[in-house]
Amino acid sequence: MAKKKTKKGSAAQPKLAAPQAGLSGFNVLEHEQPTPARPQKSTVNGTSSPGPSPPGSFPPSTHAQPPPTPPATPPPTERTPQDTIRQACDLLEVGLSAEAYSLLLSSSSSSPLAPHPSKAAEVERLAGHVSSIKFALREKRFDHALKEWNKARVLWTKESGRGGGKQRGVPWVAKVWKFEALEGARKWGELEKFASDTLGTKPQDRQLVLYYKAQALYQVGKLEDATMAASNAQEAVAGSMVEKVKILADRIRRIRTLKDEGKEAFDAGKYKVAIGKYTDALEVDTGNKAVQALLYVNRGLALYKNDGALQAIEDFTASISRAPTLKAYRLRSLAYRKLEDLSNALNDLIKGASLAPPDSAEKRQIEKERDEVRKEKLKRDAEERREEEEERRWKEKQAKRKDHYGILGIDRNATTTEIRAAYKKLSLETHPDKGGDEERFKEVKASYEFLSDERRRERYDMGDSDAEGPDFDDMFGGGGIPFAFFFSDLFNTYPRSGGRGRGSARGGRR
Repeated sequence: MAKKKTKKGSAAQPKLAAPQAGLSGFNVLEHEQPTPARPQKSTVNGTSSPGPSPPGSFPPSTHAQPPPTPPATPPPTERTPQDTIRQACDLLEVGLSAEAYSLLLSSSSSSPLAPHPSKAAEVERLAGHVSSIKFALREKRFDHALKEWNKARVLWTKESGRGGGKQRGVPWVAKVWKFEALEGARKWGELEKFASDTLGTKPQDRQLVLYYKAQALYQVGKLEDATMAASNAQEAVAGSMVEKVKILADRIRRIRTLKDEGKEAFDAGKYKVAIGKYTDALEVDTGNKAVQALLYVNRGLALYKNDGALQAIEDFTASISRAPTLKAYRLRSLAYRKLEDLSNALNDLIKGASLAPPDSAEKRQIEKERDEVRKEKLKRDAEERREEEEERRWKEKQAKRKDHYGILGIDRNATTTEIRAAYKKLSLETHPDKGGDEERFKEVKASYEFLSDERRRERYDMGDSDAEGPDFDDMFGGGGIPFAFFFSDLFNTYPRSGGRGRGSARGGRR
C-alpha cells in the first residue's frame, strides 16, 4: 500500500508548475492566473512551526486566500416609480398630458404596454374639459362650466372606461364641480334633482349632497322640504359643509317661525301684527327671490285686508317681479277692482289665467272672474263714452251762447242785488248819451234782463241753450209750465247712474 501511494504521489508531481522567481507557497490551478502573496508561517504558542512538506513540492500556506471571481456584468438599471412620476410631471408642465398618461400607464405592472394613440387623444380631450371646468368655476362662469362638464361626462361614462382605463362613471370630484356650477348658475330645479340622484349612489360626502339639496329646495320656496333636508344634513357624518349646513338651517328656521307667526296673526284678524311679522321675515334673506315673493304676497294680502289697497298693489307687484304666480296676479286684480281700475284688473286676470294648470279648478275660477270683469268693463266703457259725448255737445252749446255773467263782469253765484249794481255801473259807462258804445250798452242791458229772470237764469246755469230763446211765458200767454224747463227739471231730478246730473256736472249754482 505504501509503495502504491509513493508511486501515486510521484506521478502527480509533474502537474505542478515550475517555480518562478519571487513566487513561493502557491498552488497554481489550471485556467487560473496566480496571485502573488507572501508565504506565512503557522505559529504554535508564539513560535513558528513550519509544517512538513512533501518531497518535491512547496510547503502549503495555512493562510492562502481563494482566487478572486471575475466581476459579473451588472444588469441594466430599471426606472423607479419616482423616476416615472418625475418624468410624467415634466411632461405635464409643458402641457403634454396625453404623453404623461401614456408614460404612467405603460410603467404600470398591470398595463405593460403603452395605450393606443386614440386613448391618449381621449385623455387629452378630457384633460382639456377638466381644465376648462376648473377655470370657469374660478371665474364664476357657471353656465360655461356646466357646458364643459357635460362634454367631459361623455368621456367619463364611456363603455370602454374613462380615459382608456378600467373604471367607468363620473368621479366624485367631478360631481362636486357640478354641484358648485349648478348653485352658482341658480339652476335650482336641476340642482335638487342631481342631489337626489347622487344620494341614491352612496356618495362619498353625504352631508355635502344633503346641503345642496336643502339649498335647492329653500331657494324655490319649499321651506318644509328644505327644513327636512337641512336637518338630515346636520345628522349626517360631518363633512366639508358643517358650517354652511348650520347657517342654512338657522336661516330657514327663522323665516319659517316669522312666517307662521304672521299667518297666525292674520287668521286672528290682527292684520297690523301680521304685517310686522312678514316685514321682519323679508329682512332675513333679501337674496332668495322665491321666498321674498311668497312673503310679499302674504304681506300684501294683510295690507289689503287692512284697507290699504294701494300699498297692497305695491307688494303684489314686488312679488310678481321676483316670481310671477297665479295667486299674486289674482290678488292684485282684486286690489285694482277695489280702486275701480278695471283695465289693470282685467289684464292681471288674463295673465293669471295663462299661468293656471290646464283643465284645473283654478283655471276655471280665474277665467270666470276674468269674464265678469270684462263684462263690467265693457259696460263702464259704454257709459264713459256716452258721458264724453254729452260733455262734448254741452261744450259746443256753451261756446255758441253768450256769457251773460262775463258781460256784466260778475260771478256765476252773484245775487240779484249784485247783478243790479253791476248793471247800473256798466250802463253809466256805456250809455250813448255819456259817450259810450251803443252796441255795448245794448249788450249790457240784454244780459241784465236775462239774468234778472230767475227761470231763464236757472235754465241757463244748467246749460240749456234754449234758455236764450223767447220767454215761454210769452209764448203760452203767461200761463202753464214751459216744456223745455219741465224736461230739464225732470232730467236734473233723476240723474244718471253715474251720480252726476247735468246741473252738478256743468257747474251750476249751489
